[in-house]
Amino acid sequence: MSLGFAHLSWRRAALGGVIALVSLLLIACDSDDSSDETSPTAEPPSEPTATATAAAQSPTPDGAGQAAPPPTANLREECVEDYREGVNYFPEQVTVEHAVLFDVEYHDHYKVVRTSARGDYFTRISASDVYVLVQCGTPVPELTGSLNGAVVIEVPTMRIAVGNNEDFAAFHELGVADRLVAVGTPPESDNAWHPDLKALIDSGVPVVGTSFNMNLESVVAADPDLLVLLTWIGNQHDTLLRAREFGIPAVGQHLWLEPTPLARAEWLEFFSLFVNGESTANEIVSEIESNYEELATLVAGAERPTVFAASIGSSVNINSNDFVARYIEDAGGTNVLADPEGPLHPQPFTLEGVVEQAADADVWFSEFNDQLERDGAPIDAFSATSEGSVISPAPAVPLSGTSWFGDAIFNVDGVLADFIAVLHPDALPDHELVYLDQLGPAADE
Repeated sequence: MSLGFAHLSWRRAALGGVIALVSLLLIACDSDDSSDETSPTAEPPSEPTATATAAAQSPTPDGAGQAAPPPTANLREECVEDYREGVNYFPEQVTVEHAVLFDVEYHDHYKVVRTSARGDYFTRISASDVYVLVQCGTPVPELTGSLNGAVVIEVPTMRIAVGNNEDFAAFHELGVADRLVAVGTPPESDNAWHPDLKALIDSGVPVVGTSFNMNLESVVAADPDLLVLLTWIGNQHDTLLRAREFGIPAVGQHLWLEPTPLARAEWLEFFSLFVNGESTANEIVSEIESNYEELATLVAGAERPTVFAASIGSSVNINSNDFVARYIEDAGGTNVLADPEGPLHPQPFTLEGVVEQAADADVWFSEFNDQLERDGAPIDAFSATSEGSVISPAPAVPLSGTSWFGDAIFNVDGVLADFIAVLHPDALPDHELVYLDQLGPAADE
């Protein structure tokens, strides 16, 4: 089985060395074909078109009055013309296996999506939401019982506003970036991490800010039929609630609170629910999962270097039980600050505690790539700094097409390859880092 990293995006070709090496180690077979991405355009369709694309929408041409067979694919741009009760309008579906903060229940002509978020990072969040996604051209179900108070959204959505880089990355991976009518960042298009994001902004798509500081009046002016916001801390969820007060069909995504990399990647399926793009999401996530598991197998029996994940600045936070901790484990490392009962987000800690437990660790992972330049950071207390074994997310390079806060969230197989290349360089000797940087003395050698 080969690792086909190039599932939809050109920048996965940079991992070709990983593919070739792992293929030799794991008995290669034919790799999967790549799919083309859709480049954004300035004018997304204003609404789905009403056509007879679905076979179940109209009688047979001979006029015999016999119903045509049900559709074999989801309607990605069309509305149902002649709704018939009992017809399954969502033959392409996702099954949530890794994510724990969202789920979906399918009915013939609508989907019920439930999300939850619990965390105490910066400001506390405790939220649960229910969304009823109704195939356009079909009736809205009665909102009683567990559906009472649910947010109703017609799908497929054709005019989408997003607040964060991962939201853009998700819709880009799904091939529908041309539907974006508002984006969150950056204010200057030349600073966009992806060339297609720059193209959107240059075409006139407004930049409305992130869920921390979103200009909701500008969002209203963009007239979206969906707004997706990152909501993993309390004040971001406040923005979501205010957006709904403005009459904006707003949806919160909580993927930063998911406990594992594969759970984060599976949120691509969440985004797909709003564009009826489940088949595309299934293909991408399946490939990522296969690649990830094969990479983890490479180092499963290797001797484990010790690692600590901590950000040390004006405050100290460690990664004890979140997705970073899982990356370390799956890459064949031992996280000396691990706590299986810890929160699923960065955890406040004491500087003394970090020094006591991690002074002799082999590798230091810091979420901030300027860690070694921070005033007061006790870098001399850790042997990892003298050995040049400090790693950090690579800073986003404008128009590079890669970002720790963008495509890396879904391309977790590529991130795992980076971690393995650092912790076990002999396992992937020809791998070039994409999402991580190595800092300190070794970076200059």
